[in-house]
Amino acid sequence: WLADDARRRADYAFYRQELAAVRLAAGRADARRWLLKDPCHLFSLDELFDTLPKARVVWLHRDPATVSASLCALLSKVWRLLYRSEASTSPPRFNDAVVAYLGKLLDAGLAFRRRRPGAAVHDLLTTDLAADPMLEVARVYAFAGEALSDAARAKMKRLLTDRSTAPRHVYAAADFGLDPADLDRRFAKYKREFGE
Repeated sequence: WLADDARRRADYAFYRQELAAVRLAAGRADARRWLLKDPCHLFSLDELFDTLPKARVVWLHRDPATVSASLCALLSKVWRLLYRSEASTSPPRFNDAVVAYLGKLLDAGLAFRRRRPGAAVHDLLTTDLAADPMLEVARVYAFAGEALSDAARAKMKRLLTDRSTAPRHVYAAADFGLDPADLDRRFAKYKREFGE
């Protein structure tokens, strides 16, 4: 379905109707901006912007090797939940499918950027976000035409303090049969462009 432009356009028209229904259910007086998260939109940015011309996209750039391992870890957890397998039971290797999927996703996003360089897309590197989250979130707000309020800043500071003690997910590409050198080769174009 990813190669079917007509289908994607119809899907995004339906998506617009879904968003309108949710807004209606929330009440017409609800004028808040929405923040929707779905990296799969990278497959269809033309359709997204054609259907929702006021949309703003924040593209969070993260090292593809880390993303590949993260997605494999997520799929492994879902596999264990669905099939009620023990943690010691190895799920099928998702590595080839994950790398192919992520590669197509990033290639589609890069191709869109070449076709429509003036599109409302803000690039945010995870390294920059980690280094100065307050500054980077303020930049995202500015990109969206909003000011970051003092109340929002205070909430962010509390969240950052709370997260500093939260356990971290630990995994490596090799845990899922992924070769870092192969990943570097596959995602070289993306990494050259965004340095992640």
